[in-house]
Amino acid sequence: MVGTIAPLVKVARKQWAISSVLFLVSCTGVAVLGGASLGLLGRLVDIAQPTSLVLIGGVSLCLALVDITPSIARVPSLGWSVPRSWWERFGPNRGAVAYGTVLGLGVSTVVPYASFYLLLFGALLLGPTAGIAIGASYGFARALPVPIASAAILAGADPIEVGDFGVGLSTRFVRLSTAFLLVLLGAMILITPSAIRVPLLGT
Repeated sequence: MVGTIAPLVKVARKQWAISSVLFLVSCTGVAVLGGASLGLLGRLVDIAQPTSLVLIGGVSLCLALVDITPSIARVPSLGWSVPRSWWERFGPNRGAVAYGTVLGLGVSTVVPYASFYLLLFGALLLGPTAGIAIGASYGFARALPVPIASAAILAGADPIEVGDFGVGLSTRFVRLSTAFLLVLLGAMILITPSAIRVPLLGT
């Protein structure tokens, strides 16, 4: 998407704006619907909020263990890709929506970090309002590289270099970084007294 949509900013500004908005809206919108759906589904389980938070803290530590285990190369996902051929097959508008939809779903593409599943678990246990917030944050974050890359290209960066940015970033390094954050989050939740924990997390 970065290498497909962002370069349009210099050669077809109007189409770039349309495609970027469609991509951003579809990616964020699908993620919001997913988060809300998980939150509504979680209502059927009806777990008490203090218990939900303890579960989230415990799951955070378990997922951190997954990310620091070298033998686990990837976590479960459908592993679909978003090929450039969609852009040529569907056109820039429908192609942008297709890209955004697949990325917004999250589980439909390759999931290299176990921390992703904490978002799903959190939405499931914290309810639809939290699910919407989690989904919106996730979807927007996944779509954000396109406007950032577009700004870089507009400022004079090489589109090819911008499209390849991050490709060489060590997956191992990122997994260790997310594992650290998961441990920090899990520890903060589990060691915080319940009387303080619940109000702080808005439950």
